Amino acid sequence: MILFYRLMRRVRVGPSFITIDENGAFWQQGNKVHAMEFVRVNGVQIIAKVMREGSWLGRIWPSYQVIYRDSLSYHDYRVLRSFAAQQKMLKRSEVTSKH
Repeated sequence: MILFYRLMRRVRVGPSFITIDENGAFWQQGNKVHAMEFVRVNGVQIIAKVMREGSWLGRIWPSYQVIYRDSLSYHDYRVLRSFAAQQKMLKRSEVTSKH
C-alpha cells in the first residue's frame, strides 16, 4: 500500500530535488520549493524538517524528510552532510548568543 502511494505521488508530483545556495537548503518537488531545516546529521542519514509555507497543517504537524547515505552519490552526500552540520552549528550558536 505504501509503495503504491509513493509511486502514485511520484507520477502525480514528479521527481524530487535538493538544492543548496547561499540562502539555505531547499526541497523541490514538482513546481513547489520548500525550505529545509536540518534536525539530525550523521554518516548514515540526514533528517530535515521541511517548512511548508502557507499551510496551517504544516505549522501544526511538520513534515520531515529522511535522506539516506545510499540515496545520493558519495560526493553529494558529503557536501549535503557538511552543509547540514554547518547549518546546525550556526543555529546552535545563534540560540546561545541570545541567552
